[in-house]
Amino acid sequence: PCVSYYFGIYGFEITRPILTEHFSLLPRFTAFAEAQGMAADGTKFHLTAVGMVNDQPDDEALFNLTAALTFCQQRWVAASQVVSLPDAVEASEVMGQFPALMSIAPGRGSHGEAIGSDTFYPEARSKFLNLCMGKLADKTFNDATGFRPAFFRHVESWRLYNPFVDLTYYLDFSALEILARTPQNNRRGSIAYLAAGLLKKHGFDVKINDTTDRRRGIQTYAHLRNALFHNGEWVASFEENKVPVTLKLSDYEDKLRRLVPDLLLRVLGYEDDHINWDRWLDCMPWK
Repeated sequence: PCVSYYFGIYGFEITRPILTEHFSLLPRFTAFAEAQGMAADGTKFHLTAVGMVNDQPDDEALFNLTAALTFCQQRWVAASQVVSLPDAVEASEVMGQFPALMSIAPGRGSHGEAIGSDTFYPEARSKFLNLCMGKLADKTFNDATGFRPAFFRHVESWRLYNPFVDLTYYLDFSALEILARTPQNNRRGSIAYLAAGLLKKHGFDVKINDTTDRRRGIQTYAHLRNALFHNGEWVASFEENKVPVTLKLSDYEDKLRRLVPDLLLRVLGYEDDHINWDRWLDCMPWK
């Protein structure tokens, strides 16, 4: 008998179908409040959608999809194994083939979604997923930009069972460094100089070093990286123009956490007039 291939999606907010090259995503809930509540549960993986394979199962495409969903949600999203079901099974019965809860229950923190809800921005998530999936599979693009390795470093920071700041900061700074160094094939130059140049190219209001607003100075994050990685300390202390300066990781790590995904979106070429690109500082995600 003819069969189709399906998998369960856990923890992704979706209220309308999404069609990509490899998969069709079908929501379990169509009401925003229910879909949001299930996706945002910080302690459980709820079944929120079913994915249908459009052709034949492709492990790498599914790997890329779960990463893209996690990035979109800025919260760990998981998928079940692919199962085959007879074509005679009604679409309404497919959802019942997967458990409503995934057995593992990690902490699923988030700073807020990167791509707006499809209830308010109907095309945003579909547009992002199609663009992202295409670029993740584009070797020429990734060799030129470093997008794929940087993207997965950031995504993995959301898939940690114990998201210690030491680990999340390392992964985010590493992503920033890859994006900054790869286009120029520059492995030795100042990371603050290179990263500030890339960020300004993509429209971010930053400087190499800013003594009046340390948040916008990329050297701030480099100082904290060095203190954390080399000394295992959450405080960077140094002299600047003979004036003692102390920077605390707790004051800045969340800024980098929000900046990196927006830079990834810019490198990806994702356009969305609703995004406030200064949200990494003011925490106002939408215009």
